[in-house]
Amino acid sequence: DPESPGPALVVLPLDHAGHRARPPQLPIAPIPSRSRPVAADTVDILEKRLRRARRPLLVIGTACRPASDELVRLVDALQIPFVTTPQAKGVVSERHPFSLRTCGMSASQWARRYMKGEGADVALAIGTDLDDVSTAGTPPIGPGGWLAHADVDAEVIGRNFPTGLGIVCGARELAAALAERFEEGGPVAGGPRMAATAREGSAFDNPGFQRDE
Repeated sequence: DPESPGPALVVLPLDHAGHRARPPQLPIAPIPSRSRPVAADTVDILEKRLRRARRPLLVIGTACRPASDELVRLVDALQIPFVTTPQAKGVVSERHPFSLRTCGMSASQWARRYMKGEGADVALAIGTDLDDVSTAGTPPIGPGGWLAHADVDAEVIGRNFPTGLGIVCGARELAAALAERFEEGGPVAGGPRMAATAREGSAFDNPGFQRDE
């Protein structure tokens, strides 16, 4: 399906599977991109929401992996706490001063502390479908929070969490556009303090696990 490219499975009857066959000649069709340029008014909305947030959060998904450089630039420009989904681990270094490490299943203590209870009041999720593996125990927004969800697949937007703004675009395009805006206007006020507070103590359930024989 050119509208929904993905893996294909071919199943053969067992009596044919053992026969000799010539190597198939399969044309490789390019996968069409569903990404769109990021509209200026979309960047305006995101900037206003993030600057007014009391507890902002950036959620980085696995589709951000090809855009790692742009995501690092965005994190440096925003200067707010961020998490990665389990599959996106390493897209931006967990040693970054604003990293709360991973969310979802096996989430770090830092992420749990920041995302549970009151949670984030404004969150931007990029390149993730926000499924249960990515959000279990760490919802991206708190009660009454506002979520902006960006992905190339429009069908995942708003599927699992109430979404205030859906953005159909690629991670690279959005990260670059938003980073440029915050580089010009300065980072979100109070972001470093929020990250430092969330990162107090150990990120692990067992702080001494490296010495635990």
